Amino acid sequence: MRLLLSLTVYYRYPERHHVISGRKVLRMCFEKLESDPVKEITKLYKAFNLHYDDAFGEKLKSFLSGIEDFQKNIFHLTMDEKTFIYQRLRHHMDHYGYH
Repeated sequence: MRLLLSLTVYYRYPERHHVISGRKVLRMCFEKLESDPVKEITKLYKAFNLHYDDAFGEKLKSFLSGIEDFQKNIFHLTMDEKTFIYQRLRHHMDHYGYH
């Protein structure tokens, strides 16, 4: 199954979510995914009625143990860069509480 995300829908989702209300939508907080990936991925599979069994769960845990030392990139942004990003993404940052 291929999941495609239309940027147009993404950028307009907060004010137009009713347009896609007949489809399945799952809001997933990145911080929750990062802190408990097995739980969040399990929720995703259940939400979309995807097959999730013990074998897949074990493969997922094995994969995650292989990347447990992964470190996110650290960006040192100037105030001008932060302002530019905020101006471009203000609606979403405010809507989802990212400041």
